Amino acid sequence: MVALGLVLTSCGSSQATSPSATASVSPSATPSTSRAAQPGWKTYVSARWGYSIEYPGDWYDLANSGAPDIQKYFSNENVGAPLQMTQRGVWETIEVQPNSTGSCPPSYVSSSIIGQSPTSVGGVATTRYVINMTPSGAEAAYIIGVWVTHSGGCYSIQFLSSTPTTRDASTGVADQAIASFQFGS
Repeated sequence: MVALGLVLTSCGSSQATSPSATASVSPSATPSTSRAAQPGWKTYVSARWGYSIEYPGDWYDLANSGAPDIQKYFSNENVGAPLQMTQRGVWETIEVQPNSTGSCPPSYVSSSIIGQSPTSVGGVATTRYVINMTPSGAEAAYIIGVWVTHSGGCYSIQFLSSTPTTRDASTGVADQAIASFQFGS
């Protein structure tokens, strides 16, 4: 599970980045359902990290279960970690690396890309990646993801699956969620 956790949490700087280093940031995230553009979708708003994103109404808004508050999770299955998903499970991670000085996207992305296309996240041009990642001695991970630099931080949205078939079947949901992402004012 450690290797899979690195896939989900690495975004240009180590996890040692302390959220308390950005003490001037607003209070914690609060979910909202008032602005769903897609019928049946909900909107999650992070006042602390200054973004909103939509997700399917039948997906689960998951607890962080000890992960740093720079990460937010959603899944189509009610599980506590990606390794608990069935083969049809999709795990969405939104991560903000504040004051990031590393690569955005992280270097591991370039060695695992099987496809890429231009897109935009919150009005910022970026690239959408399709990734097959099989770390040595770890579980395989199949990802659709975007990384974008905004206001000095690296924001990532990643959809993780345990099979390429599930990853490919979730492309529409991933693209709709990515398109809904907005930076706050």
